[in-house]
Amino acid sequence: MMLSVLITLAANQVTELALAGNYFELRAAPYAVSVIELTTRDGGIVSVLENVESTDNVKTPRKFDKIRFTNGATPQTIRVYYGEGETGSNRFTGVVSGQVSLDAATLAALESVSINPVYSSGHYETASNYSANTPETIFTAAANTGGAVILSAFFEGVSAVSNIRPAFIAKATAPAGVLDGEVVFNPPTIGIFGGAYFSSGGLIQRQYLPAGVGLYIITNISATQCLTSCRYKLL
Repeated sequence: MMLSVLITLAANQVTELALAGNYFELRAAPYAVSVIELTTRDGGIVSVLENVESTDNVKTPRKFDKIRFTNGATPQTIRVYYGEGETGSNRFTGVVSGQVSLDAATLAALESVSINPVYSSGHYETASNYSANTPETIFTAAANTGGAVILSAFFEGVSAVSNIRPAFIAKATAPAGVLDGEVVFNPPTIGIFGGAYFSSGGLIQRQYLPAGVGLYIITNISATQCLTSCRYKLL
């Protein structure tokens, strides 16, 4: 069984009450109570709690018969729960108040992890050929002021001389090669046909880019018969 009692304490007051049990909880208190002592009838200490705040509790290995409260410097009325056996409570007490503010950065982060369809704010498509290590700009770092989500990316191209290695690169400045910067996506080489190397592939999962980096497409060697596309959302 669990019982409750309201206790009014003056500043720095010490008061002792005949409250017995093996469970104690300070359910509500506007301010911390300096010391709470759980004792036997003859004054033996069963448990001592210091700077006790609301919802602090203890289950003692043996029964206590009295509880001595030593208040702090601020007068207050407290509520305590006590009892015997498997007693206790995790009920929430008090009032939550305040204001939740979602700034632009927070909203952008929430939007970036959304599983719902997202409409692009920009896109890039070209059937142009690529020269070796010559990047094409999808969007610049200056345009990416709040982060970006790459929604889709696709490349298809052919090289006649060796394995073609295209790369979508995230970097603050234009990359000088396929490993210069953060590689967002590498379309694979899918085979050799008639002495030509073919590369083709699409982005499988959306990618988030932080603010201050641009996105570029670049190949390690000259590529022809190219088709490149990308959809993105600037946050």
